[in-house]
Amino acid sequence: MRYLILFILAIVFFVGTQVKAQKDSISTSLRNNESLANDSSTNQNTPKIDIIGNALVKSISEDASLIQVERNDSAWTLAVKTSDLKTSLKSFAKNDKVDITFSQSKGGKELKTILVKTQQNSVSTRIWTLIGVALGLLFFSWLLIRQSLSKLILGLDNRYSNSKFQIVIWFFLLIVAYIATNILRSRVSIDFIGGVNIPSNLLMLSGLSALTFATAKGITESKVEEAKKEGVVDPKPLPTTGPKFPSDLFTDDAGNIDMADFQMIIITLLAVVTYIVQVFGFLASIEFHKNITLPDVDTTILATFGLGQEAYLAKKFVSKVGS
Repeated sequence: MRYLILFILAIVFFVGTQVKAQKDSISTSLRNNESLANDSSTNQNTPKIDIIGNALVKSISEDASLIQVERNDSAWTLAVKTSDLKTSLKSFAKNDKVDITFSQSKGGKELKTILVKTQQNSVSTRIWTLIGVALGLLFFSWLLIRQSLSKLILGLDNRYSNSKFQIVIWFFLLIVAYIATNILRSRVSIDFIGGVNIPSNLLMLSGLSALTFATAKGITESKVEEAKKEGVVDPKPLPTTGPKFPSDLFTDDAGNIDMADFQMIIITLLAVVTYIVQVFGFLASIEFHKNITLPDVDTTILATFGLGQEAYLAKKFVSKVGS
């Protein structure tokens, strides 16, 4: 398992060196709103523009003609008159944190701009958050099983299992991304813990890993039982040299390079590295919608991953047990 830890640390370090340092700063939206307010104050013929920063959306009417926001113990009900603003309100929901400007006139208060509150996270913040979550999850896993974590990917034949490896690494990556996102959101308010959704392609990819694991296990057990019925005493003998990482992931039971295993692992690692880069970029700027969605894997990665799983299972199905 130390190889897995080193792999994770190497990937996070690589991503960090490829992204330029970013400074934590105030939201660009608020600065733009302040500029708008300052400009309006110099023209007496223009309605007064007021700013509400760090407000929470409490309600939006069905036709998007009214929006109610609050901050601390104060509340504002604002009219929405332009079609562009009404359209933009479709991307907002109750309890989103926003910066807004509005005008006041004899006709009442009218919404002028609305932008979701964002938080910029520096490269170092993202790196240490991801590393901390990854190491914390590994430690918590060790506390639960009280054994070497390498046993999570060890098959019954005492060799490291391809299908177990990919399901563990995808589950681990998904949980790290989820927890890291929640930690960075909670820096603004604990009210933003939760509300992190998993996109469809990512769910499908994780499901493919689980399906491959279950199917591969079923095929192997079925072939072992068939071999025993044919009189083979030990259809799948344990290796005499013990498990070897990572060579077990690329070779068959005889120690020969297996093309199906090789391509499946390469595709899995490619998908993992690609998604780590996506998550790292996603965490650079956190939007404080009440509900957000983790970055999705693209359809090319999903299709390639699926083909890799099919080739691996096809090889399992047609090959003899122990090969």
